[in-house]
Amino acid sequence: IEAAQFKAKNHDGTTAPRGVRYIQDYKVGHEKGTIVDVYDVIGLPDTAILAAQRFIEAQIGKPYDERGLVGFALRRHVERPGAWFCSELWAGAFDSIGVPWLVDKKPYQCTPTDLKQSKHAQFRERRVT
Repeated sequence: IEAAQFKAKNHDGTTAPRGVRYIQDYKVGHEKGTIVDVYDVIGLPDTAILAAQRFIEAQIGKPYDERGLVGFALRRHVERPGAWFCSELWAGAFDSIGVPWLVDKKPYQCTPTDLKQSKHAQFRERRVT
């Protein structure tokens, strides 16, 4: 599941929707040659991981948070309730179950780089679409 800002062409030529979407294959919604880093969640009980996953699944179909992303770039708290940008969605899922992904940042402040700084993230592999 990912929060995507742009509609993108899938490898089969179809268009992937914007916003929070479920993807079965990391190649979906990414142009050929895109680098995708894969991380595992570590140090949390399975029940916590499943609760975070349920939160994310409940967000499918919600829009991309352009305002939040602009607010992040301007270092202002501007978020659109019910909308998500990629790292905000991930951090928000764990925040919703009482496990902040990063102890010093709120979900709307998290960047993709921040996500991998969590003690709960372990790099697994780099893939190229």
